[in-house]
Amino acid sequence: MNRSRIVEGLIIDAVRDVTGKFTAQPGTPAAVTEAAKVIVNQTNNEPWYQSRVTWGAIAAILSGLGTMAGLVAAGDWTPNLWVAALGSVAGGVGTIYGRWVAKKPLGQ
Repeated sequence: MNRSRIVEGLIIDAVRDVTGKFTAQPGTPAAVTEAAKVIVNQTNNEPWYQSRVTWGAIAAILSGLGTMAGLVAAGDWTPNLWVAALGSVAGGVGTIYGRWVAKKPLGQ
């Protein structure tokens, strides 16, 4: 079962839940399928605090900063450890930037 069919079923179920019925009009399945394609491919527009991507990036940033704080406290200046910690912070910052400025999905 492809995503369009799954989303089409979810839309129909939601309409039934709200209205108590779903009356198929001529052309409704095609319209629902088109709506499903838009929903599946749309850019996430939820508030930042509801974005799992944003929270994952924040966790990566905090993890990198925590590692750096531990390295400073231990007086450890091993380059490999610092590169890994800085990579975590840079990756998190890049992810947040990309997520917040994205206007359309990749490949669209």
